Amino acid sequence: MILLVALGAIIAIQSYLQNRALSTGAVTYTITMKRAGVLFGILWGWLFFKETIIFRKILGIIIAIAGISIIIFSA
Repeated sequence: MILLVALGAIIAIQSYLQNRALSTGAVTYTITMKRAGVLFGILWGWLFFKETIIFRKILGIIIAIAGISIIIFSA
């Protein structure tokens, strides 16, 4: 039960911070950083859960990093 309460608090804080970032920062950068979290999920899965990274994941990572770079450096 304590774990669920803690998880709820973390999600509430995350939602607040995301909405705060969207209202104060450039939406392009904010959403880009939010979507970059998928890359960290792949990295954590590989490091801690020994998931295999197949070619499609590598290709997706390369495309995502290229897109993030274009958005960041085009400003």
